[in-house]
Amino acid sequence: SNTNVSVTEVAPSTSETNSVDENDKVYSINGLEYSIPESWTEKITSEIQKFYYPEDGTLMIVYEETEASITNEVSRTQYINGVVSGFDSYESESFSESEITVAGTKAYQYDMNATISGQELKFTLVLFDYSNGIGSLYMSTLIDSDKDYSKEFENILSSISISDEFLEAQAQAQEAAEAQAIADAQINDETKIVLGRPITIGDYEVTV
Repeated sequence: SNTNVSVTEVAPSTSETNSVDENDKVYSINGLEYSIPESWTEKITSEIQKFYYPEDGTLMIVYEETEASITNEVSRTQYINGVVSGFDSYESESFSESEITVAGTKAYQYDMNATISGQELKFTLVLFDYSNGIGSLYMSTLIDSDKDYSKEFENILSSISISDEFLEAQAQAQEAAEAQAIADAQINDETKIVLGRPITIGDYEVTV
């Protein structure tokens, strides 16, 4: 299904300059952990949508619960069409798709020049399957800016990992589901009629 994520927020230009040796800060969203340069300010709009602002740019990280998989070409195309439909316009000749790896899983990266809310931007989108949905990173920089955050963005992508707490919770949920399935199967087996085996029905024991 088409995404309804808003990508209209762009950071205002400031006079600050980024330090070459700045430290990164670890953040997380729905169990995904990642490192962001410390000078980038964070704005949280929900538990599954976060914004980070370097000078002349915006990074948005989103987790969207869905049954769709980005490894499915039709689902992936629908997702991208949903994103692009929210733009004022984009340059089709600048559009490119590449397959990359994020947190050990297959991911897709899209690069293009686009106009969003009247601002001309260099825009990059990265999509990957995560948990019961899709993780996505939207990185945009003003086209007329001399800032280039491609290296920082690569570092953020390579820093993405799944927290131990999330993996543990997922494993416990899986164990609980398996235990429930075994219990259900046992109940079904006890009430199933098997020739020559007695079964209890109310106050009576019956053998077929």
